[in-house]
Amino acid sequence: LINKKLKLMSELTEHTLANEIEAPHEILRK
Repeated sequence: LINKKLKLMSELTEHTLANEIEAPHEILRK
């Protein structure tokens, strides 16, 4: 159960980091 939660947290963190990294690129393209 803990491992499942850790995996979910890591996936959520990676998704959030990806969004934060992609956002500036989208702004720069415009």
